[in-house]
Amino acid sequence: MHLIPFNSSRKRAATCIRHPQNPRLIRAFCKGAPEIVFTYVNKMFDRNGQVVFIDESKKTEIMKKIVSETFAVKSYRTLLIAYADYTEEEYQRLKSQNNGFEKEADREALERNLTLIGIYALQDPLRDEVVHSVRVCHKAGINVRMVTGDNIDTAKAIALEAGILTKD
Repeated sequence: MHLIPFNSSRKRAATCIRHPQNPRLIRAFCKGAPEIVFTYVNKMFDRNGQVVFIDESKKTEIMKKIVSETFAVKSYRTLLIAYADYTEEEYQRLKSQNNGFEKEADREALERNLTLIGIYALQDPLRDEVVHSVRVCHKAGINVRMVTGDNIDTAKAIALEAGILTKD
């Protein structure tokens, strides 16, 4: 129905589809960097599968325990996935009130009041030659720098693994 592609400034993407069980609903999925997408999330599932509201302290706890202390330190990239359901009328109203979702500010209307589905970790292992190449550069007196849009904890873990940073 509608696709908002990922780009490096948004650090997220969104896709709107017809709800698989209820054709009268439109489901907007949003996926991207947890620290970005979490700003649009206000609900999650509890242990019993019930949707509950979450506050900033719970989001901070999740970011710390799951993203930083569990995945990022292992150099895993993380992706938060959330959704919002709209009736057909709500979706069309949002679309008309927001210029058909043409511009960035218009698109954000779909990404409000999201429900957290989960945080996924992806491992993108370094190629074998990376560590060797960094070592050769250091021996030649070249100061190696890494440029990334990753979470800072993930970036540090990758830089340590590559030999760009040391524990010191």
